[in-house]
Formats: sequence, C-alpha cells, structure tokens
Amino acid sequence: TQMRGYDITTHKLACFGGAGPQHACAMAKALGMTKVFVHRYGGILSAYGLSLADAVYEEQEPAAETYSYGDKLDSDPSAKVRSERLSQLAKKARSALVKQGYKEEEIMIENYLNMRYDGTDNAMMVQEPTSGDMTFGDVFRDHYQREFGFQLNNLDIRIDDYRVRAVVPGPTPEPLKAVKSIGEPTATSTTRAYFENGWETIPVFQIDDLKPGHTISGPAIIVQS
Repeated sequence: TQMRGYDITTHKLACFGGAGPQHACAMAKALGMTKVFVHRYGGILSAYGLSLADAVYEEQEPAAETYSYGDKLDSDPSAKVRSERLSQLAKKARSALVKQGYKEEEIMIENYLNMRYDGTDNAMMVQEPTSGDMTFGDVFRDHYQREFGFQLNNLDIRIDDYRVRAVVPGPTPEPLKAVKSIGEPTATSTTRAYFENGWETIPVFQIDDLKPGHTISGPAIIVQS
C-alpha cells in the first residue's frame, strides 16, 4: 500500500474472520493506524463477499511495443495494433463467460496495459480510463508520480503486456442510512482483563443487546455467542 503511494495511517484497518479482531489492534498499532473496523458478521464476511463477487475472466498477452516517444506525449505509434489486440482478447474473454452461462449483454470489458519507462523494470498495470479526457499515458504518469515521486518524461513509454478483463458485476447491496448516536448501552457484567498497563476492570456487553448508534468507550469486551 505504501509502496503505491498511499499513507496507511489515514485509513481504517478492516478485519474479518473468526480470529481477525483478536489481532487487529496490535496490527493497527504496529502500522501507525488509529481506527479499526470490525464488521458484526466478520466471521462469515469472506463467504458473504464471495456471494456478491463479480464473475471475471481474464486474457493476457505479452507485447514489446512503444506507447509514446520521450517527451512527445501526443505520439501513439501503437494505437492501431493496440486496438486490434485488445479487441481480440476481449472477444476471447467474452466468449469464455458466455460459455459459462452468462448473457453477453451482462458482460463489461475492462482494458489494461502493462506499461513502463524504457530502460526501467518498474512496470505498472494501468486500466483504460473511463474519462474521455484521459489516456493510458496520463494514468501511467499519474501512478508513477504517486508511487515514486517523479517522472521520466524524456524516456519512451513501453507496453509489456495487453490484458483484458470480462466482468459480470455481482449484486450490490443497498447502502445503509447513517444512524444517530444513542449513547452507551448498559453493560451486562464486568471482568478483569490484562492490557499494556496491567490489569483493569472492564465492562462486558452482549452483542445481541447492542443497537445501531450505540457508542462504547474502551477498553471493553463485546461477546458474540
């Protein structure tokens, strides 16, 4: 994440799986993150996510072509060949999903180029921009700037691979509406637990008693039966 130019300390750490919450706080602390997101049904989140996942088929071919020459940003010597090869890959990928029983009108095509500056080995897989004002080259240069902090405008941009993803989008749940805070719930009991500063007496809450909008000040234990 950081290698790609993102500051993880500004993000929330999402955890899932039966044991995820047990390790989330220690991991967040080690990464310098201050917030952890634990889904109520985190133990089955992977299975739930799988049921909503897109159906995807990919085709990829190697290439050895020039996208643009040095600082001539408008040059595009591979345009014709690129269009033909991406179209061929899209046809193969779309056909594979149709054979699996999906309808052709459901299938969306995403085009990618694996691009790098000539003479370097830091290739980046770049998706074709949806905005008509942007090009593959624009996206590649933006990604390179974010990840490395500079650009190599005097070098040619090379294409190492063509890649196509045929996608049938999965179902998208309706987003939940924001809820107002209703304060702290009543603890069912207290117990002793050991933290960095030693033993503490902390409240225990049953997750079935909690409602949207409840706020709990930690440390505390939330029990899910």
